[in-house]
Amino acid sequence: ETYLTLPVAIQSLGIQVSVLYYISKHIAEREPDPEHQAPVVLTVICTYLHALACFCSIPMGFRMLYTLYTDQISYLALIIVVMDCFLMPMATFVIGGVYLC
Repeated sequence: ETYLTLPVAIQSLGIQVSVLYYISKHIAEREPDPEHQAPVVLTVICTYLHALACFCSIPMGFRMLYTLYTDQISYLALIIVVMDCFLMPMATFVIGGVYLC
């Protein structure tokens, strides 16, 4: 599964560096203005990066559910996997999306 996560990690790192560079150049050129809206490009990129960060644990969760199903592990482990790999990323996605938009 490492061969799948490495491209996602490299893509996320590249996007984060690009966003931070854009923000640093954008902030250095402007005076603070309370009525100024964030650029659309920056909002779209941040939303995409937020979704990528939230949903990267879901494939691992499916793999863990398959392992739990075949090994017949306890219900406590099942609850922990479902909460950690599915419910928390979905809640983070919704709450973070509200703050981004």
